[in-house]
Amino acid sequence: MELVTQEQNQTLRPRKMQQDARTIRTIFFITISVLLVIPILLYLAILNFIESYNWVNHTWEVEYKVQRYFSGVKFSESAARAYLLTGDSTYLADKKKFEAALPQYTYNLKYLISDNPEQVVNMHRLDSMVHLRLARLDSTLEMYRKGVPMAVLEHRMAGGRRMMMMTEQLANEMFRVESELLTKREQDRDRYIRFLPIYLVALTIVLLMVVVFIFLSLQRQLKERERMQQQLEEQNRDLLEQKLALENTNEELESFNYIASHDLKEPLRKILTFSSMLQKQEQQQLSERGNFNLHKLISAAQRMQLLLEDLLAYTRLGSDTNPSVPVDLNEVARQVQENLAEQITQSHAQVTVHPLPVVTGIAFQLNQLFENLLSNALKYRRSDIAPQIEISCSTVAAANLPAPAHPNHTQYFHIAVADNGMGFPQEFAHKLFQLFSRLHNNKEISGTGIGLTICKKVVENHQGFITAESKSDCGATFHIFLPQ
Repeated sequence: MELVTQEQNQTLRPRKMQQDARTIRTIFFITISVLLVIPILLYLAILNFIESYNWVNHTWEVEYKVQRYFSGVKFSESAARAYLLTGDSTYLADKKKFEAALPQYTYNLKYLISDNPEQVVNMHRLDSMVHLRLARLDSTLEMYRKGVPMAVLEHRMAGGRRMMMMTEQLANEMFRVESELLTKREQDRDRYIRFLPIYLVALTIVLLMVVVFIFLSLQRQLKERERMQQQLEEQNRDLLEQKLALENTNEELESFNYIASHDLKEPLRKILTFSSMLQKQEQQQLSERGNFNLHKLISAAQRMQLLLEDLLAYTRLGSDTNPSVPVDLNEVARQVQENLAEQITQSHAQVTVHPLPVVTGIAFQLNQLFENLLSNALKYRRSDIAPQIEISCSTVAAANLPAPAHPNHTQYFHIAVADNGMGFPQEFAHKLFQLFSRLHNNKEISGTGIGLTICKKVVENHQGFITAESKSDCGATFHIFLPQ
C-alpha cells in the first residue's frame, strides 16, 4: 500500500505544480489587466471632463462672437445715423472698419457653429439680413450725398429699423439655442466634477482589493510550496532508501550475471559436448526414436545457449561503462559483413552499404546493432529470391522525426536498413522490439526474440530512436535516428 501511495503522489505532484503555475499566471494576468484598465478608465473619465469643459467654453465663445457680430451691425447703423444728422464723415470710419472685418467675423462664427445644423441655418439667415441691412445703409448714405431730402431719408431709416429688429430677433434666436446648449453642457460638466472623485475612490478601492487578493493568493501559494517542499524532502528520503535497495538489487543481479555467464554456461557446454559425442559415437546403436530425442535434446541445449548469450548481451547494455568515442559506421558495417560472411555467401545475399557517418557512441554496442539487423535480414529472407540488403543514410531535422519521438537534439542521422525478405504486417510493428517477441512462428527459423530488443536498447543508449515499417512478403525497413 505504501508503494501505491508514493506512485500516486508522484503522479499528483506534477499536476499540483501545473495547477499552481496556472494560478500564478492567472494572478499575474489579473494584476496586469487591472493595472492597465484602471489608468485607462481614469484617463477616459478625465478626458470626458475636459471635453465637457471645452464644450462649455465653446458655447461661451459662440455667444460672445454672436454678441460682437450683432453689436458691430448696431454700431454701423448708429454711425450712419450720426453721419446723416451731422454730416461729419469721421463717424463713417468705424463703420468701414467693421465692414472690412465682417468677412473674418462671419467665417469664425460659421466655423464655431459648424457642428450644429440648427445654428448653421440661423447663421445663414443672420448673415443674409446683415448684408442686406448694410447694403441699404450704403444706398441711404449715397442718396444723402446726392442731396435727397431728409424726409425721404428718414423714411428709409425707419424701414431700416424694422430690418434691424429682424436681425436682432435672429441674433436672439442664436443666443437662445446656445443658452440651452450651455445649460446642458454645464450640467454635464458639473456631473463629471461631482462624480470624478467618487470614481477615483472606487478605482482605488478596486485596486486595493486586487492587491489584497494577490497578497492572499501568493501567501497561500507560499504555504502550499512549503508543504510540498516538506513532502519532497520526505519523498527524497524514501527515494534514497529505494536507491540503496536498488543498489543491493543491482549487486544481486551482477552476481546472477556472473552465475549465468560461468556456472550456467559451463554445464550447458558439457551437455552439448557429451550430446554431440553421443550422437556421433552411438548413433548406430540408438533407435530411430532415440536419435530423434537426442536431436531434440541438442537443439534445445543450443537454443538455451543462444538465449543465455542474448540475455547476457542485453543485461550488459545497461551496465556498459565504456566511454563514448567517435565511431565510423562504415568500419562497423565492414566488420559486421566479415562476421556474417558465411551466412551472406550461403544465402547469395547482396549487401549494399552507402556512405555512412561518424557518430559518437560505444563501438561494441553499435556493432551489436548492425550485426543484429543484418543477421535478422538474412534470417527472415524469402525462399524464392536472393536477399537484397541496402544500408543508407541521410539527415533529418528533429521536427520531422516520427511520432511519438521526443528529441533532445536539433539534427539526426537517419540510417535505413532495408531488405526484400519476408516482412511482417505493419500493425504488429510495435511488438517487434518487445523482449522475447517473435512475429514469425516458423520453427525452422531459430531465434530468441531478443535481437531487436537489443537493437532498441542500443539506439536508446545513444539518445536515438528506431522504428520499422513493412508489408508481408514485401521486405522490411528499419529506421534508425542517431543525433549528429
